[in-house]
Amino acid sequence: MVDEIIKEIKHIMNVEEIKNLTRFSEGMSNYTYYFESDNIKYVFRKIGLEADKYVDYYNELNSIIAASDNNLTSELIYFDPKTGTKIQKYIEGNTIDFKNFSLFKNKLTDSLKKLHKIKNSSIKDYDLINRLNKYESYNKDNIIDEKYFDVKKYFINVYNNKYKNTEKVFCHNDLQNINVIDTDNKIYFIDFEYAGLNDIYYEFACFEENSTLVLEAYFDRKITKEEDNHIKLYKIYQSLQWYNVALYKESVGFSKLTNYNFLDLANYFISNAYKIYLEIREELK
Repeated sequence: MVDEIIKEIKHIMNVEEIKNLTRFSEGMSNYTYYFESDNIKYVFRKIGLEADKYVDYYNELNSIIAASDNNLTSELIYFDPKTGTKIQKYIEGNTIDFKNFSLFKNKLTDSLKKLHKIKNSSIKDYDLINRLNKYESYNKDNIIDEKYFDVKKYFINVYNNKYKNTEKVFCHNDLQNINVIDTDNKIYFIDFEYAGLNDIYYEFACFEENSTLVLEAYFDRKITKEEDNHIKLYKIYQSLQWYNVALYKESVGFSKLTNYNFLDLANYFISNAYKIYLEIREELK
């Protein structure tokens, strides 16, 4: 695999030599490497087996271009939307650590607000319900936990009744800490695979246990009970979504190919979705 990666990078970059090729981590879906060429640092991504089931690479390309034009992600060097192969410049910085939130909260909210103001007609709607149905369809031959259908029905009912017509903005939609890079001057975002138009409260929900911190910094006020439940509803959705992904990957053998136990992940996600559902079902109807 490494020799193939080196050969592919040399061909794409039209260079004779690359240095310090290092895989970032095993990853859940893709093969992502750091490398250097002519004293410039880069990141190379090659998609993993069946990763294209979940990502529209043309939409990802449009999202990266939009974010790069607004100086919110690194410079794009190469992107093949047919294969998902990508090279971007490496961003010198650290992933955010919420233990030090006060040190970067202004930079984070500035970058988030700039991201959410991007207008680009080429970027697609995240299309929550159709996306969930699509991911679920990949598991038609697998045993789906019965709690999943109760929680999904609840989500759809509440979403359609309360939030379906909420204004949508350009969102990253996968703002795990590892996708937020803190530099001396600003915050950058990486990995726009799931970017699309969405309710801004979905973006807050991506920050998981730190959602309240981010929302209160973003709006410069305390969170309301309604907003807290709004975020929790999207945390339910996110757990249902990733439950489907983990269940499918377990069924096709990804646990053996990576260092992840996808069955454990699937169980975690459905348990988390059901836990939040029990917390808010009487409050949010």
